[in-house]
Amino acid sequence: ELPAGAFLGAVGMENNSLKRIDISDQTRNGKLSGSLPSGDWKVMIYTLNSDSSSGRNHVDYLSPEAVQRFIELTYEKYYKAFPEQFGTTIDYAFYDEPCLRWVEGGRTWTGEFNNKFKEKYGFSPVIYYPALWFDIGKETEAARNMLLGFRAELYSSGFPKTINDWCRDHKIHLTGHVDQEEVVNPVSVCGDLMKAFKYQDIPAVDQIFYYGRSSDIYKVISSAANNYDRPVVATECYGAISRMPVKNLYKEAMDQFAKGINLMEPHAVWYTDEVDIQPDLSPTSKTYGPSLPAYNEYIGRLQCMLQGGEHVADIGILYPIASLQGSYHFGPGDPGMGGIIPAEADYLDIGKMLSLEIRRDFTFIHPEILDEKCLITGDKMQLLNKFNNEVYKVFIIPGSRTIQLSNLQKIKNFYDNGGVVIATS
Repeated sequence: ELPAGAFLGAVGMENNSLKRIDISDQTRNGKLSGSLPSGDWKVMIYTLNSDSSSGRNHVDYLSPEAVQRFIELTYEKYYKAFPEQFGTTIDYAFYDEPCLRWVEGGRTWTGEFNNKFKEKYGFSPVIYYPALWFDIGKETEAARNMLLGFRAELYSSGFPKTINDWCRDHKIHLTGHVDQEEVVNPVSVCGDLMKAFKYQDIPAVDQIFYYGRSSDIYKVISSAANNYDRPVVATECYGAISRMPVKNLYKEAMDQFAKGINLMEPHAVWYTDEVDIQPDLSPTSKTYGPSLPAYNEYIGRLQCMLQGGEHVADIGILYPIASLQGSYHFGPGDPGMGGIIPAEADYLDIGKMLSLEIRRDFTFIHPEILDEKCLITGDKMQLLNKFNNEVYKVFIIPGSRTIQLSNLQKIKNFYDNGGVVIATS
């Protein structure tokens, strides 16, 4: 019997040889009925079910059509109420914590996945679906990169891009941040943290609960802005902290602005006496009010100096999303904490060492950007953007078990021309 839900495909995998056969065409009358060669076979049926277990009724983030309907129900309502204020009083929109992890087991998917995958790659993804749960042999990491990488692309083009396009059409910018961006492995929460901002005007991070909670991830998000030529990087900061010292207003700003953030969005200013979430960063606050004029001037000067410039750094670090995707599969771990954290994933540690010990600035380079926008000229590697052009003398490959061949070829070309390459494991 086929389980409930939209049928996506069926695969038989021989447990000893790991040979796989797509048996999707052996369905009739609501049943999977057919034959397989002799052997010890595992038969897997894949269906798409509604997100009923979480109770959150999320929009389908991977579907531009669903997100467009979401826009009609939300953003369009605001525009119809205040059309003359868009582009003047209302200058940008902010979204908060879309996430792939809330669906049971982090298995967010979409009904058009198979068709859109086939349009891109020319073949059905079904034969590779077992890799989302199991080791399928030598193709495991490549299969996971194709499937999970494509899911990350669908998220990026489905949710933020669709909203960003609407915002641009209505003369405002889009900012906002994903949920749990501080985890080492982003596959379970947003797919690919850098690519999540590929189509977004203002990448952003969430920094709440306690000082430094997201400190290690700032450079990933500001690097996304550098990669995709975005001049502004925002932070939602200070929320959900009781008894925060006044000096932390400056501590947070210094840590974040030194790592590429250049737009402060304080959480929160309350307009009534009822403060639901501390701290209350209102002028009427007895704790923070007297300090706000000097703080606001400080932030204003920082933002004026640090927005719109060209980032200077001569160290590039490969963003190891290929290795993170290659290690990830459904089942183990808590998706909200990254699910599977590979032991070799040291890229955030390298960033922390460079920032706080060696005191050298750097940029994480997304594998696609390395292929498409980085030019080797002698012993230098140049990031070719319209505005933000960076030149790297040193390139670091962080701990990885999987890497795109095209990336490896370009890095070797850089090395052969005299560039310095460091691999940490």
